Amino acid sequence: MATTYNPVIQQNTTWEVNVTITNSDNTPFDLTSFTGQGQIKALPTDLIALAPLTVTVTSALAGKLKIHLPMTQAALLPVTSIAVPPKPPLPVYDVLIGNTDKSQVFSILSGSITVKAGVTHWTP
Repeated sequence: MATTYNPVIQQNTTWEVNVTITNSDNTPFDLTSFTGQGQIKALPTDLIALAPLTVTVTSALAGKLKIHLPMTQAALLPVTSIAVPPKPPLPVYDVLIGNTDKSQVFSILSGSITVKAGVTHWTP
């Protein structure tokens, strides 16, 4: 069920991605009793996350959810370089979904994140 996706996120912006989860036969995965959570970390083994990801089920029967990182959290992510390998290493993330009693927990999305420096600082 897990898919690798390596996004580019710009500091000082909101990042969102919409995901549709399907079963092996390509029918929508029923998310009726599921919630989700995700984290961005500098390293997978870190105990403290750089930022939490908000995971919202947008259409349970259609297997649709939204993953969201607010501008205020994106502003705090460390800028990564384009050097190979990047310095510092790229932050990593994953998103899990679990049913109500957590008897089923699945990794649905994971990868590394390239963070671009933000130039404009939005002021409301």
